[in-house]
Amino acid sequence: MSDEDLLEFLYVCPVGLAQLASDGSVEMANPAYAQLMNQLDPSGGSVNFIELIARYAPEFPAMVRDFTAQSGVICQHHRVSFGVVTTSPFPLVASLTMNRLARGSIVVAMHDISSAAADQRAAKESDQRFRSLVDGVRDYAIFTLDEKGKVSTWNLSAEKLFGMGADRAMGRDLASLMPREDVAGDRSRALQLSARTTGWSEDEGWWVREATTRFWGSANISAVENGGFTVILRDLSRRKRGEDELRAMANADALTGLATRRYLAECGEKELFLARRAGVPLSVLMLDADHFKQVNEQHGHAGGDQVLRAIARICRDQTRDVDLVARYGGEEIVVVLPDTDIIGARNVAERIRLTLEAYREPSASGVLRVTASIGVACSSPADADLDALIARADAALYEAKSRGRNRVALSRPPTSEPQLAVA
Repeated sequence: MSDEDLLEFLYVCPVGLAQLASDGSVEMANPAYAQLMNQLDPSGGSVNFIELIARYAPEFPAMVRDFTAQSGVICQHHRVSFGVVTTSPFPLVASLTMNRLARGSIVVAMHDISSAAADQRAAKESDQRFRSLVDGVRDYAIFTLDEKGKVSTWNLSAEKLFGMGADRAMGRDLASLMPREDVAGDRSRALQLSARTTGWSEDEGWWVREATTRFWGSANISAVENGGFTVILRDLSRRKRGEDELRAMANADALTGLATRRYLAECGEKELFLARRAGVPLSVLMLDADHFKQVNEQHGHAGGDQVLRAIARICRDQTRDVDLVARYGGEEIVVVLPDTDIIGARNVAERIRLTLEAYREPSASGVLRVTASIGVACSSPADADLDALIARADAALYEAKSRGRNRVALSRPPTSEPQLAVA
């Protein structure tokens, strides 16, 4: 390359190039360098590069002074921010590379990266705003799964929604965030397979917080390039509660507020199906107030209604939110207990019985009191449907009445299963 070619290259080169004496004064520079320097010092008063740069990057004089080798790279792509200058639409940011030549002079390459830095800063601010927005919302969770369906990232919004930190969530299967009956039904696997096949899948159903409480959520699961998934989950519990409350009002007994017999048939059958699919027990209580005709005769129908409402209240108080309590007819009440074996159901029945036994309530006609007999039955493969299970609980109820009332009796299994002693 001739000297003319070299000079032409230096003239059109978009990178600022300068040769400095050992003290930092400029010996030679191209137009791009002069243009950058003019933005920093429009007066043109300073010709010492190291002194000028030291105003913005105080570490530079020491970098040059401490470089003791005769030649080599003093710094490479060192980023320096000069702040706002009048001739630039962005805060001026430059990338500096300095090399010492063997004869002692220094070559500087100075590249304006202001627009790239502004884009990078804007992207970072946008990401921070997005994260702040997402992490500040309790109703949404965003997390990722690896190719095996295990949690690989867990953000603050997920911590708030599920009630667990990343230390407990990382490495969990997606199925561990779902109810047990859905795990048995392979809901998690079906969602991931659908997402992997079509690119995404949607789901609405129950999810489980670490504290074992449930919430109703709407999920969008998207497949990503590494074989994993991104999950965006929204808590719709308030909407679900509203829908459930409207449905409950339409299916509630007018006197007691309990579920109607029709609602019991619909939802109880579904609970039995889910229990069988998950391989867990389901139990039923059949309760009947003892000598209720005498209550009506002594206190009138108003007193009888007051006692029925008290029985309904006590049954609700002694059972869980997931249990179904329904008025079966007259003074008979049926309680469906999901995921409860015969022993657990007997314990619930005894709590209800003892609470009713202690019940006292004043009325215009005297103190109201009542006891109840309760039959208990646990699901068996031999039960054709919910009606069959209720029929066994009903038979146990009549056994309790025949043995003196105010007691709990357990149904005899319909197969050769080991029998428990009757309470």
